[in-house]
Amino acid sequence: MRAQVTRRSDRVAVTVPIEVIGTDIKGNQFLQQTRTLVVSRYGASVALARKLAPKQELVIRRLGFKKKAEFRVVGRIAGQSDEYVYGVMVLNPSVNLWDIEFPPLADSEKAVARTLLECGDCQSREVAHLSEIEFKVFVADQGMARYCRGCGASTTWKQALHEALSKADLPPASKPHPEDRRKEVRAKVELTACIRQPEFDDEVVVCENMSHGGLCFRSRNQYHKGSRIEVAVPYSPKAANIFVSAWIVYSRELSRGDLFSHGVAYRIRDARSKNGAHASA
Repeated sequence: MRAQVTRRSDRVAVTVPIEVIGTDIKGNQFLQQTRTLVVSRYGASVALARKLAPKQELVIRRLGFKKKAEFRVVGRIAGQSDEYVYGVMVLNPSVNLWDIEFPPLADSEKAVARTLLECGDCQSREVAHLSEIEFKVFVADQGMARYCRGCGASTTWKQALHEALSKADLPPASKPHPEDRRKEVRAKVELTACIRQPEFDDEVVVCENMSHGGLCFRSRNQYHKGSRIEVAVPYSPKAANIFVSAWIVYSRELSRGDLFSHGVAYRIRDARSKNGAHASA
């Protein structure tokens, strides 16, 4: 069963080492060191070797930091015989367990891309909604100058990486309106993106152009018009990545015959008009 909650912040695909304390579905107490798969301002998805029931309460401690918070299980997102992935929601929203600043989703209306940035001096982390100009600077320099509230000065920020795990390797881990498709100016780019669909492996693709309403990418796979996806751009397997809900608005076979061009429209604006989109915790 896929957990469904109203999205109130961006979700960042980042590995954070944690310790989870709770009681499983059989009433047995447990303590397990594990990691997050995705974090948001109000929750996370975590991997556990125990079966849990919805609405169960857990204590999560961030390894290497003297910080912990109470969470409630929203539901199981995925799982196999030896590991289960659960969506959890923090009980006290004022607790920022991940030390990541998340801007309001309303700030993303003019964003071309979203990424998790880290200050090169104090290692503060912030989700950044990049305008077209900021995105071009970020791609060209692999970083950007940005004011840091922690340092009280302008510093160099780069895309944040996964935190080191104490053990184990990284885990394998409403439709848009047609009249809105081409209103935005599209910036030509040549960089990688990651396409995610339920029940299919993630695919790293080449992104050709972008706007704050969507993007175009090339792939050897054909994604059907109207199908729902999640897309992260810019994408790096070694960095934290932000996946955004989107729809395939067209799919065209290219002249060479073994490639397809796909148009993508983000669902962020539709979601806000409906007072929030449904997504995994």
